[in-house]
Amino acid sequence: MNEQMTTDKISIPLGEGRGEKSFSSIEQYNEFIRNEHAFWKWIGGRLEHPLNYLQDFVKTKCINDLLINIDANNVSNHIRILSERQKRWLPIYSFTPEGQFIKHIHDSYGQVIGMFALLHITDLTYNELSVVARQNNHYADLMKIYSTQNAIAINMVLLFKNKQQGTTAYVDSIEAMHKEFTYTLSCVEEKLSQSVDEYNNKINSIIDKHESLYKKTKEKFKRWSERCLAGIKKTRVFAENTFIESKEDIKQAATAYHEQVDLDASVCYWLSRKSTNQRNSFIWLIFGVGGSIALTFILLVEYYAKGGIVGLSSKIAETPDKVGVKTAEQVMALTAGNGMEHLVINMTGAALVVTLMAVIIRVALRQFNTYSHLSLEAEERVTMVKTYLALLNEGKLKSDQDRHLALEALFRTSQTGMIAETSFNSPVDIIVKSLADKAKV
Repeated sequence: MNEQMTTDKISIPLGEGRGEKSFSSIEQYNEFIRNEHAFWKWIGGRLEHPLNYLQDFVKTKCINDLLINIDANNVSNHIRILSERQKRWLPIYSFTPEGQFIKHIHDSYGQVIGMFALLHITDLTYNELSVVARQNNHYADLMKIYSTQNAIAINMVLLFKNKQQGTTAYVDSIEAMHKEFTYTLSCVEEKLSQSVDEYNNKINSIIDKHESLYKKTKEKFKRWSERCLAGIKKTRVFAENTFIESKEDIKQAATAYHEQVDLDASVCYWLSRKSTNQRNSFIWLIFGVGGSIALTFILLVEYYAKGGIVGLSSKIAETPDKVGVKTAEQVMALTAGNGMEHLVINMTGAALVVTLMAVIIRVALRQFNTYSHLSLEAEERVTMVKTYLALLNEGKLKSDQDRHLALEALFRTSQTGMIAETSFNSPVDIIVKSLADKAKV
């Protein structure tokens, strides 16, 4: 169909038998041409040899010869060119199915296959590329190097055209199927109207049957509900009695548990006291008693090493400047006696040292005995608590009187510092007692 033009309107052909596309003005058409150039811009860019020959050929024959800006002076000439061109080259635009197909090929398979496909789908002679290849070796090299891409493009174009040709036959078959379906539907409606009465009768009989079944089921459910309510009442009474008994059992179990927890704490406490008292008794035995005995021995050795009281007095007498003349004279008088007097004097000093250390040893022994007694008592408490727990778990302490007797013995007051002491006589006591016996004689 040739392109037609009026004063304010222009129409371009879309190919023979494909209709036209109209524009309200030349400005609108030129704007359309600019958008089309933007749509096909993927053909542009710099490509290496020999793809640049394919690029120039496709861009010139398929796009540039089609998309030409016009003005009021060349409208008629442009109409004539497009009308003649559509006989050899199919007009392809972005909105046509062919344009959308080529865009899909480019996005999916790349620029090379896209250009081959564009050339083959617009070349209505199907021979332009072959003619150019025979005339130009560069195009011949292009066909050899990119024969695979060319074959892929040709196959895709053929599939697209076959699909378009099959669309018309498909539409006809759909229309025939629609007529057949309409006829079948009318037959079904007729048969359905005949079957409605039969279905109504069957439904009425089913409703009557179900109403009768509903009444019987209602009576059975009523009897079953009465039995369930009676069973629930019995179960509630049994649950209440069980709850009361369980509450008492829990109360007794809680009492026994708290007693056991408290007594477990007592076991831990008395075990700790036992360990502490054993450690303290050991310390007093080793460092108190043993240390005091060792110190007594050392003091006696040092005392006699310095000559006793007589030796110490002689040393004091040798230094009258430090102690005074009068004191020195007294010391000289003390050391002027015979050997027996010296012996008695030295023994008296030794007795004083032993007496002093004996007091310290006595205090240490008393502390050792105290802590030993407390350790033994703590061990006895632990044993009694464990025995009480064993009897309690076995259920042998059932009455409050049994528990009172056991707990009274278990939680008695500890006796600290009341251990009987062994009688002890210091050397001074022995000397005084001997002198008193001699005086009586």
